[in-house]
Amino acid sequence: MTESFERPGWDEYFMLQAELAKLRSNCI
Repeated sequence: MTESFERPGWDEYFMLQAELAKLRSNCI
């Protein structure tokens, strides 16, 4: 599990999720 967390891709994935959450909140 630790190896996957060290991946830099996780940051991008987290940021995408945050942006999607903002868009959803704005739409609602």
